[in-house]
Amino acid sequence: MKANVDGAMDSVMTSFRSGTKRLWYPALQGARVLVREGRLADFERVIYNAPCRHEHDFQRGISQLLGEMAMDPVWTEETRIHALELLGRLYRSEEQWISDAGVKETILGILRYVAEEAELIIQGHALAAIPDLTIEATDDFPRSYPLAVRLSLP
Repeated sequence: MKANVDGAMDSVMTSFRSGTKRLWYPALQGARVLVREGRLADFERVIYNAPCRHEHDFQRGISQLLGEMAMDPVWTEETRIHALELLGRLYRSEEQWISDAGVKETILGILRYVAEEAELIIQGHALAAIPDLTIEATDDFPRSYPLAVRLSLP
């Protein structure tokens, strides 16, 4: 069974590497499939290993996906908190992932939205994702558009 999972993951990663134009879109769609199937460890591998991981559109899409996971009550509280923590790590990882100021603003907008709209336990973790972030400090952040809650568990 593990061989099948590893083979499927290798196939997804190979398909990401097989073109030169707009690699971010199939990579993002593959990441969405992994989330939908509950394969969160593989999803995290894609975030850090996809050839397009430094592309603006891929990073924005992954950020939005993590925000959607944090807002969706169908996920366990632990998974939702992990999504916020991962979003915070991605925000802080300039060398490994983000170098684009627009993506950083997107993440801050998502965290602000979650901090205002989610359940109390999740709100606190949204603010904790970035040290020294308070809801008052987010007044100048761009507003995130409402995050869809549409991901289903396997």
